Amino acid sequence: MKSCPACQRHVRATETTCPFCAVPLRELGAPMLALLGLASMLVGCSDDGLSSGSGSAGTEGTTAVSSSGDPGETVTSAAGTSSFDTGQVDADATAEDSSGGGGFIYGAPDGGDTSFECDLLANDCPDGQKCSPWANDGGSEWTATRCVPVVPEPVGPGEACMTEGSPLSGFDDCDVGSVCIDVDPATLQGICEPMCDTGPDGSGLCSEPGELCVLTGPAGVPLCYLECDPAAPEPPCPRGEICMELNPEVAICT
Repeated sequence: MKSCPACQRHVRATETTCPFCAVPLRELGAPMLALLGLASMLVGCSDDGLSSGSGSAGTEGTTAVSSSGDPGETVTSAAGTSSFDTGQVDADATAEDSSGGGGFIYGAPDGGDTSFECDLLANDCPDGQKCSPWANDGGSEWTATRCVPVVPEPVGPGEACMTEGSPLSGFDDCDVGSVCIDVDPATLQGICEPMCDTGPDGSGLCSEPGELCVLTGPAGVPLCYLECDPAAPEPPCPRGEICMELNPEVAICT
């Protein structure tokens, strides 16, 4: 990581232009990049209070857990889609650094990481509020969590829901424990999907047979997805969905 001389935000060492204020950045030479890489490794090895579990949710990453909780391997999908890291779920892993280091969330202020205000499963928010995922960078993936008000008459799982402002604003009319997904950007209407309980042993708990609990996006939103076989002769997923491989042995409908 390096600091932008204009806005003082941390950006990746390979950036040539600040993604926040568009100020050109001096390109680092190979020796400096190597030094930064060594520093990142040393920070990653230090005991800074972050989880050391294997279910790390990095940039555009997700973790899929089967009912057995068997660990898998990291697979990066095509551009424009999420990558999936199959392995044991660690609720603390969502606080990991998106750059692979030991303390920074990419683009976070110098004052510290304020991206995760609450825990999605613990729902540690004040009365009348719920922990909701949202895209704090205005992007197309959940990157943070925050406490938002619960509407007086919330919508139940599987019912039509509405978001406010944008599809990933975090403000919706779903009840506690659910999130509005598949939101139409024009109408802001979607479907309330219950978040799956990863369980004390790290195994994914989904209500329907054949489903997997998948930590979705950098915020690690736990949602259930139908497992599928990409080699099946018949379409393995419902209409409008595709069968995406998480690793050579596991694939889900998305």
